Formats: sequence, structure tokens, C-alpha cells
Amino acid sequence: MKRFLLIISGLIAFAATVSAQTAAEANRQYILEKMVFYYVDNPATAKPADLSTLEINKVAIGNGEDIASPLWTNANNEGLKSLLIQLLRPASQGGNVNLQRNIRNVLLITDKKVYVYLYNDFANAAKHASWPVYCTTTGYETAHSNASWPCASCFTDRTLEATGHIGLGAFFFNASRTGDWATANDKGAVTIHELVHTQLPLKLEPTLTVSMYGTGGHSFSEMIPSRNSAFNEGIANAFGFRYYFPNNLQMSSWFNNNVQLTVDNLSGCSATSTQPHCLQARLAAAGVATQPTTSTVLKRYNIRDVPANLITYCENTTTNILFMYMSQFRSDLMLVRDVKRAATDMGVASNYTFAPLFKEMVKSGLNYHNPGLRSGLRTHGQHMPLAILDYYTGYKLTNKAALEQVLGVTWDASYPAVDEYFANKRSVLLGFRPNATTWQVRNLDQFAEHINVKTSESTRPSAPAAPGGR
Repeated sequence: MKRFLLIISGLIAFAATVSAQTAAEANRQYILEKMVFYYVDNPATAKPADLSTLEINKVAIGNGEDIASPLWTNANNEGLKSLLIQLLRPASQGGNVNLQRNIRNVLLITDKKVYVYLYNDFANAAKHASWPVYCTTTGYETAHSNASWPCASCFTDRTLEATGHIGLGAFFFNASRTGDWATANDKGAVTIHELVHTQLPLKLEPTLTVSMYGTGGHSFSEMIPSRNSAFNEGIANAFGFRYYFPNNLQMSSWFNNNVQLTVDNLSGCSATSTQPHCLQARLAAAGVATQPTTSTVLKRYNIRDVPANLITYCENTTTNILFMYMSQFRSDLMLVRDVKRAATDMGVASNYTFAPLFKEMVKSGLNYHNPGLRSGLRTHGQHMPLAILDYYTGYKLTNKAALEQVLGVTWDASYPAVDEYFANKRSVLLGFRPNATTWQVRNLDQFAEHINVKTSESTRPSAPAAPGGR
């Protein structure tokens, strides 16, 4: 009998290995189908009329062959060469299965092709204006001989066979480069981040013409006057960080350390302004105190002081919410499906683009089935998105009206989960918080176990602890 059980166990393990290998190969083939690569050896020259002269033989690379291109032979391009090997080859030949899986998940949002421009951007005198995604940012190109920071754009014509293009520079991917996003894991996360931007067009609010990133440079701790821009960056971060998440960006650490968020001192925004993008006026009206700073263009605010309806103007909030949603349900594809279902409403500029997506997340949670549950237990997954949002606003969602203010939506009777959450589940969630000034991601793990989204990995509390006060 023991031998028989060992044989069965071995067969199950073998079947699981074969299944994983089959899935990995399907991911690789999907990338080969959907991504088109162009190599630009000298970005100072004009883009040719026939781009096929620049196209890289991705099939040959995927088959383990060397290709006859400066991309493969110029030492400047070792980082780009490594990226293509990771993307296009099986694991036995240097392919990165984790990167391939995450790239494929993002591409499924539109299920369309993406054009990738690979630039040899070492020591360029200038870049030619004809290149669509050769992006220079304040200070970066000056410090690095006109090198391009990774960037992407999304096509507005949704009838095309492709959804957008992405530009990646050899300098950024060079292994010896130091500074921001210099490790191999960082570069993979940035690549996925930019790929998300090819899938989701940025819809600015009707009152804005630019995204209005900070005067002092774009950062995670910045509150962006365009909340749609903050969402657009946040969802790109979330998918990227499913590949690699720097721990210092977790919002629980931000709350624990009471980090300071920055807001631009915008011209035209008086102390009494009622424009949504005039964040300083809105923070002042809410009684939020400014913190000391030597900057003449920025003001600083402690994150714990920021009201729930303004915290989503910081991209790191959306980043953490969506990352945790995928993490708690253990599925990136749930968010992919939610985005696809919400895409039409997300494309309406008058909406806060996160709102229709969040409604789809609640629906997905309602329909979620935890295969690890013992018989008779019910999953209350519809409460998980609400709990995550509540958590990352600092537990300031006291009722449904507060939730509606944060998202800019009205919840109708088809969403009974919202009323139930505030009637029952929220007190349970607060019970997992050690005290009023400590936020821990583990609290959300425990809540997920309590509502059966996760199979219990720790001792389930027999009764909820007393709710922590604010």
C-alpha cells in the first residue's frame, strides 16, 4: 500500500510538472505572437517609411539562434539582448517563466499586438523627432547623453490590430547602470509597467488638459491633481509589482511611518478654489495641516491626515489596492477580466476611471469560489475589495456615503455587499488591527481567511477582537 501511494504521489507530481511546462510554453508562444520588435541602432536618424527593415527576427531568437544584427553583437545592447532572451526563449535556454507569465497576463487585457522599439541610446547627440516612443525626462537625458527613459503610448483607434507601442533604451537596461530601477528585478517591473500603458488609454478629467505631474519630479509620494492619471500610473505599477514589489512602497509601511505626501503649489488655485485638481485648497478646507518644507513649489502633508476622498490622488494608493486584490485572490487574471469588463466605462472621461473597475472587482469577489474550502463553507469574497480599499484609506470609510465620496459613484441595490460590509464586516476588519496607528498587511490576510477567500493559514479567531478606534 505504501509503495502504491508513493507511485500515485509521484504521478501527481509528474502531472503537475507537465502542466506547468505546458502553461509556460503557451505563455511564451503568446508573447511571440503579440509582441513585434524593432531595433534602432541610431535614434538620431529619421524613422524609415518601411519599418520592416528594422524588425527583429523574434522566432529565431525564440529558437535559440543568434541573429545578424548590431542588437546581438554591439556590447551596448547586452541588456536588451538579455531581455529578449528572457521574453522569447524557454526556461531551458534562458527564458524567464515568471516574466513571461506576467507579460502575457497584461497582453490579455486587449489581446492585441504591441510594437516594441529597442534603441541603442548610448551617447547620442540628439534623437530624431520621428521616433514615437523615445522619451526624455528632466535630468535623465542630460545626465546620460540623451538616453531614453522607458515609456509607452496607447493607440486611440481601437480598431487597429495593435494597441500601442513601447520604447526601451539600451542604456536603461545595461547591467552596469546605477541609480533608480537598476537591478534586474526592477527592470522587469518597469517593462511590465510600461506595457500596461499600451493597454489602457489615459482619460484625463474634462477640466484638465495635462496630467500635471509634480514640478519637482514625478514620485510615488506625490499627489497628482489628475486623479485619473494617478489611477493610470497605479494600475501599471500593480501589474509590474506582481513581478517584483519593492517592500518600501507598501502602504502599510507608509502609514506606520506617517510619510509625507507632496502637492504642487499650482498657479490659479487660490485658497478658496473649488476646482477638483486644486488639492492644496481641498486639503486646507478639510483642516489638514501642512508640514515644514524648504520648497517654494511644494507643500507636504502627513499621510495619516489626508482624507479618504483625497488619498487616491496618490498613485501608490491605487497600486497597493490593486496589488493586494490580486494577491488576496491569488489571481492576476481576475483583475484582467475586471478591466476588460469595465473598459467601456473606464473610457468615459467624465468618470473617475477607477470607479467602474472597482465595481467589477466587487462582482468578481461575489462570484469567487475558493477551491480549498471544506464542504459547507461559503466565500464572502465580495467584501474583500471593500476591505482592501478601506484599509488603504486608513480605515476612514465609516459608511457607504464615505465610500461613494471616494469613488464618485452611487451604489444601487444590485450591490448589497456594500451595505453588508459596513453593517457587519468592517467591525471585524478593524478587530484585526493591533491599534489605531499601526497598519499591517497581515491584517488583510487574516480578514481574507475570516471571510473564506483564503483557506486559513493561521488560527482563526473564535470571536472578533474589539474594533480599534480612530
